[in-house]
Amino acid sequence: MKLVHAYCFQTGVIEFGTEVPAGAIVVAASYMEKRLKNFIEVNARHSYDGKTLLVPGVPEQANEYRKVNALGDWLDLLEGKACDLIDVGFIKQRFTEQECLQLDDSTDGAA
Repeated sequence: MKLVHAYCFQTGVIEFGTEVPAGAIVVAASYMEKRLKNFIEVNARHSYDGKTLLVPGVPEQANEYRKVNALGDWLDLLEGKACDLIDVGFIKQRFTEQECLQLDDSTDGAA
C-alpha cells in the first residue's frame, strides 16, 4: 500500500496523489485511499461542476494570510472528525486580523 495525500493549492482546489506537487499544502494522508477520499469529499466544499473539491472559505479570501487562516480552521475541523487511519495536516502559524488588514492595505494599489 502507498501513502496517499490529499493536498490543496492557493486557490483552495483539493487533489489527491502519492506525490505532493511543489506549492501544494498537505491536508491529510492515509494508506487507505478510499477512506481518505470519502473523508475529504464529505467535508470539502463542492464546486459548481460537481467534481472539483475546495477547501471551505479559501477561494473567497482576499489575501494569502486569510487563506492560511481559513485552511487552518478547516484542518482543525477535520482533526476533530478524523479516525486513527487518517492523519490530518496542520498550520503552524495563524495570522491576526491586524496582519491581514496590513496585507490588504499593501495590495490595494498593486493592481
